[in-house]
Amino acid sequence: MGSVEDIKDYGLKYCQYVTNKVLAAIYKALNDNRVYLESTLLKPNMVTPGHAYTQRFSDEEIAIETVTTLC
Repeated sequence: MGSVEDIKDYGLKYCQYVTNKVLAAIYKALNDNRVYLESTLLKPNMVTPGHAYTQRFSDEEIAIETVTTLC
């Protein structure tokens, strides 16, 4: 299974969207399997655009998308 970073030519907003969907699916699966969610620890990742995406983003833009995903 690849990572969100394997989405090579997508921008920051799309990668944020995908990361959000992946995290939601993970926590839904944990909840469905009766995992006590309050005892879990999320290891967050930075939301970054795909490696082949040509537009560059500032550290602030990346931080905003990352925090938006985690909130």
